[in-house]
Amino acid sequence: MRVFTMAAIVVNELLCYVQNNFFKHPKDLVGVAVVGFYMDEEVIEAKQLLHEFAESLDDKPDGLPRFKRRAEKDCGYRRRAECDDLLKLFAALDASKVTLPTYVAANLQRLPSVSPGEVDVYGLAAAVQKLTAQVDSLSKQVVEAKKPDEFNDLSMRVKVLESSCTPSPSYMSTDETPSSDSTAITSWATTAVCGPDDLERMNRRKPPVKTRVRGSAVTTSVKGVPRVPTVAAFVGRLDLNTSEADLTAMLTDAGVKVVRCTRLKQKPGATYQWKTAAFFVSCEESCQDIFYKEDIWPEGAELRDWYFKS
Repeated sequence: MRVFTMAAIVVNELLCYVQNNFFKHPKDLVGVAVVGFYMDEEVIEAKQLLHEFAESLDDKPDGLPRFKRRAEKDCGYRRRAECDDLLKLFAALDASKVTLPTYVAANLQRLPSVSPGEVDVYGLAAAVQKLTAQVDSLSKQVVEAKKPDEFNDLSMRVKVLESSCTPSPSYMSTDETPSSDSTAITSWATTAVCGPDDLERMNRRKPPVKTRVRGSAVTTSVKGVPRVPTVAAFVGRLDLNTSEADLTAMLTDAGVKVVRCTRLKQKPGATYQWKTAAFFVSCEESCQDIFYKEDIWPEGAELRDWYFKS
C-alpha cells in the first residue's frame, strides 16, 4: 500500500483530469469523457489508486463507498461501472473535506483534448463503433441464412399453405372493369413464391380511369348535374356543444356556400375522450377567400386542409 501525505503529488493522468474538471462541470459529463477516452485498465488503476489513498487516512470519514471488484464478464458495462465507483468516492472524499493529493500528468497525450462540456464527440464515436460492430454481425447472419436448400424448403412450405388458403374476393368500383390480361394474385403465399417479372407486374399501378366525355348540350330532355368545384377543410377546437346546423348557419351568414358539414365522431372504445368538437367542411371554390378569413371563425378554432387518400 502506498503512503500518502497531505501535500503528496501523485502522477495519474485520469485523476488529474477528474480533479481539474470535477468542480467545473456536471459529474455525468465528466464520467462520459472518462469512459469515452480512457481504456479499462486506466480506469481500474485510477480507481484503485484513489481507494488506496482513502484507506491510508488516519481519520477515515464515515460513509465512504467500499471497494468493489467488477467481474470481467461484464465487459460491456465494466468501464462505466468502474468510472461511477471512482467518481462516487471522489465526491464522498470532497464532501468530507478531505485534502486530496495533487494529481498530475506525466504524459499530456493521455489527457482528453476537449472539456467535459464537449464530450458529445466521444459519445458519437463510441456509438458509431458499436453500430458498426452490430451491422457487421447482422451482415454475417444474413449471408449464412441465404442457403439454397433452406430457400427451396421454404418455397415448398409456402405452396402447401397457399393450397390450404381460400382466396379472398377482390373489390372494385363500378367504374372499373377487369382487364383480360391482368394477373390475379390472391394471397400472400402467391406473392412469396412469384418471380421478379410477377412482382414487377404486381407492383405496377393501374392508370387512373379517365373521363372521356363531359356533356355540354343544354337542350336535351335529360338534364345533367354539373360538377361544382369545392374546397374542403378540417375544422377543429370548437366547443363540444357546437352542432352541424350551428356551424352551417355561421358560415352561411358570412357568405360561404356550404356544400357539406359533417361532425367527426370518435372511434368507439378510445381511451382518450375528445374535449372539443371537430368537423369536415366543404364549400364552393368561389367562396374560398371568405372561407379562409380568420375573422369569420371564433377565437381558438383551427382549420387545416383536408387530406384525401388516393
